[in-house]
Amino acid sequence: MDDRQRDLDRRIRRAQRALFWKGVNDHRMLIIIGIAMLGLLGSSMAFSLAPDRIEATVMATLVNDGGVVTTRKGGQYHHELVRLSSGQTIQLDLPGDKVIRKDAPMRVEIHRRDMGPMHQVSYRFAGYADEPAKS
Repeated sequence: MDDRQRDLDRRIRRAQRALFWKGVNDHRMLIIIGIAMLGLLGSSMAFSLAPDRIEATVMATLVNDGGVVTTRKGGQYHHELVRLSSGQTIQLDLPGDKVIRKDAPMRVEIHRRDMGPMHQVSYRFAGYADEPAKS
C-alpha cells in the first residue's frame, strides 16, 4: 500500500466518521428521549421492588356495602367503603371467602413504601377486632 492509497483510506474513514456523527447529531432528541425512558423504567422497577413497611394498624368501620366483585379468573373479593378511626374514608378490598360483618369494627394495616421523593401508602384488611391477630 503506497502513500496515495493510505491517504485515500484515511480520507474515506474521516468522511465516514463525520457522516456517523452527523447522523447522531440529527437524532440526538430521540436518543435523549430513549435514555430518559430507560431511566424512568429502571427507577420505577426499583421503586416497585422496594420493601414496604407497616406504619400502623388502625380500627375501621364499614360505611357502605359494595358487594362481591368477581375477577376474570373467577376469584372474588368485596370492594367496600370503610371509615378509619381518624375519620378518613377509603376503599378497601376484603377477601371474598370471609363473611362481611356490618357492625363489627375491623383492623386495617397501613403500609408505606418510600424511595427518595416518591411515597406510596396502601391499606390492607387485617381481620376483625374480636378475632385474634395473625402473627
